[in-house]
Amino acid sequence: GEMIERVDGDVGKLENFLSQFVVQVVLNGLLLLGVLVLLALIDWRVGLPSAVSVLLAAGSARLLSRRLASYSTRERQARAELFGLLEERLSGTEDIRANGAVGYVLRRHIERSRQLFHASVARAAWGVLTWRSLNTAITVGGILSLIIGARLALDGTISVGQVYLIFAYTNMLIRPVEELM
Repeated sequence: GEMIERVDGDVGKLENFLSQFVVQVVLNGLLLLGVLVLLALIDWRVGLPSAVSVLLAAGSARLLSRRLASYSTRERQARAELFGLLEERLSGTEDIRANGAVGYVLRRHIERSRQLFHASVARAAWGVLTWRSLNTAITVGGILSLIIGARLALDGTISVGQVYLIFAYTNMLIRPVEELM
């Protein structure tokens, strides 16, 4: 009964995730496209840096996420090994004490804990690196768009209100890029 509930619950969670995932991808894609079009409508020179930054963010996320996935797999493996060891040893506590193997069991536990710690730190570091690279690419594109917009406003090509729109639109790029990647 417990196993059936577990499988049935997992299928329900997977179905919910996949249905939400498709909606989120479509909505974030439309938001990205809309913002880039609006920036290009203000002036193509304003839209270009933001479009390039989105492409760079997507490329860097694709490269870094592969590495991140391998570190996540290592972390899950280390966690499974640690909890497998704990489960085995806890069920045989009396035998371990009777045979004088407490020191051995503790050393194995420390070994597995160390492996999990190192795997978790590596995964977290790559996660932060991936996230920061996305934010940096989008921020640099936004700054360049804003500088170009300010220059165009000083030349009288666009208004100060449009410069504010550039600022607002480029800030809107960060969330969908993070969620899509």
